[in-house]
Amino acid sequence: MPEDFDLWASYGNDQWSFEQVLPYFRKIETDVDHHDDDHGTDGPIFVHHAKRAAWHLTQLAFYNACRAAGFPDSPDHNSPGASGVGPTISNNHNSVRFSTALGYLSQCRHRLNLTIRPNCMVHRILFDGNQVVGVTVDSGGEMCTVEGEHIILSAGAVGSPQLLMLSGVGPAGQLSSLGIPVVQDMPGVGQNLRDHPKVYVTWGITEGYPVDVRPARGGVLLRCAAPGSGWSNDLSITMGAFVTERIPWSAARDRGQGGEGAAPGRSR
Repeated sequence: MPEDFDLWASYGNDQWSFEQVLPYFRKIETDVDHHDDDHGTDGPIFVHHAKRAAWHLTQLAFYNACRAAGFPDSPDHNSPGASGVGPTISNNHNSVRFSTALGYLSQCRHRLNLTIRPNCMVHRILFDGNQVVGVTVDSGGEMCTVEGEHIILSAGAVGSPQLLMLSGVGPAGQLSSLGIPVVQDMPGVGQNLRDHPKVYVTWGITEGYPVDVRPARGGVLLRCAAPGSGWSNDLSITMGAFVTERIPWSAARDRGQGGEGAAPGRSR
């Protein structure tokens, strides 16, 4: 959603405007199905759009119901500003989920200037004034310092603010109460965490309905504004189809199998 990035830019982070980040999105991907100015064609992460010809009958019925309800057709949900109902998008390529480990790391493991150290726990970020110069790491039970000209903090929505706060960057009062020396008072760090609520709804198939024993195929996705919302596309509903022979619910849950299913969730 272009307005998300432009909103961040309006708060002062002008490097995160949609115009600024779009080239990097294009650089990441190879979109197998769409070749235009909005999509990349030579990036390390493969992107596929579910083929309509492979939709299950229930998915087609869901699509037709959405269209009858007035939602527009959305052939490419990755197109800037797209809204409506259309094919889901995945980075599964030849039945393999193309992760950043496959797309990036596997391509450069041979480099002599790259060291990969597993099973490490970063305890804190090290500062020289307000400049980050390294991190303190527990590696195999031994504490060590890793220094670098550039330090990239990428520990997730929970781990990143936690590490900042352990390092003295966050709400000063909270840090001081825990005996953590304050490097920078930033009240917003560690606050306002929001998750994507998601609800699964499943249905059993009618007796006599054709059973499909193949793996789950690409789905159909509706993106729209929730009633009363001031945001566009803050609600998404995915219609999956995985029709198998009857198995106990506990086994279906463990194996990710069941009947028809829809998963509405907040998308922003």
